Amino acid sequence: MSNKMKELRQTMHLTQKQIADFLKIPVNTYRQYEAGERKMSPEMLIKIADFYHVSIDELLLRNDSSDSRYVKISADEHGLLIDYRASDAHDKQIVKMILHHSGQSNLQKNSFQKSLRFANR
Repeated sequence: MSNKMKELRQTMHLTQKQIADFLKIPVNTYRQYEAGERKMSPEMLIKIADFYHVSIDELLLRNDSSDSRYVKISADEHGLLIDYRASDAHDKQIVKMILHHSGQSNLQKNSFQKSLRFANR
C-alpha cells in the first residue's frame, strides 16, 4: 500500500505535507503511513482513498488492473458519476438520451434536440 500511496501522490505532484494538511494529520503521521511504518484506521483509509479518487481495493493493491471488473476513471468522470447518481429519474433519462445520440448525424441530432426540448417542458 505504501508504494501505491507514494505513486499516487507523485502523480498528482503533491508533497506529503500538502496531503497531511488536507487530511488534518501531522505530516510525520502521513510519512509513516506512506512508508508502511504505521497502520491506519479504517476511517483514515477511506479518507485517503477518497482523496486520491481510488477504491480502497486499489489503494491496498487488491485488484489486478487487467481485471475487467475494475475501470479507472478520472476525477472529472468521478464527479460526473456523483452528479448522475444524485439526479432524479427524469434527469438521468435526459443524460442517457444525450449520450445515446451524441454520435449520430446532424439530421438525427436535430430530431433529437427537438425531442429533448419537449422532454424539458
